[in-house]
Amino acid sequence: FLEMHRALATWVRALQAQATQAAQEVPVASLGMTLCDGALGSPAMVRDGAALLLALVAYLQPSMLAELPSDTASLVATVLCARMFGRTGGAQLQGLACEVFALAFPLWRGHLATALPDRSFGPGPGPSTSASPGGSSASSSHQADRSASPENRVRRDSTLDPDLERLAVQVLSLYQEPRVAPACLALMMQVGAADPWLLIQ
Repeated sequence: FLEMHRALATWVRALQAQATQAAQEVPVASLGMTLCDGALGSPAMVRDGAALLLALVAYLQPSMLAELPSDTASLVATVLCARMFGRTGGAQLQGLACEVFALAFPLWRGHLATALPDRSFGPGPGPSTSASPGGSSASSSHQADRSASPENRVRRDSTLDPDLERLAVQVLSLYQEPRVAPACLALMMQVGAADPWLLIQ
């Protein structure tokens, strides 16, 4: 158990390392290797591997994660979000990041405010009010009236989690890519379980 804890602590230090040189010099004595270009690839790959490993630990052994530095969960969530919504790691890494993020979603949700990449987004298109064959304009107007009802406005304005909304928008956007759609579905289900009304909107 002690050796495993030391190995996990080393992966945490790999996440904490900001400079390239620092990331290359982090030793992993318990794993019999060194985090350097010749062993595990670039420092970015080292951080990706550390984040994925620690994310699995958070899901399988939450008590072990609790014994690591207090910023571990935030660091892991940040790297996973960067890989999910970035374009540098490829579809395989994006899908893997989505899957492990979904596994321990309740833990990462508390760090969405700082983990999610900054992207502005506006409200989705509203219901169409244009007339169409069959007299659907009345139905569209009725939907618009319901959307503008006081209870719906209160639900959107007072209880909607803005960070969860940011995540939902970005996951739904990523879901449009066929190669990562199956992995995104698991994360979308977690978002829906946390706030079903958010996905309905």
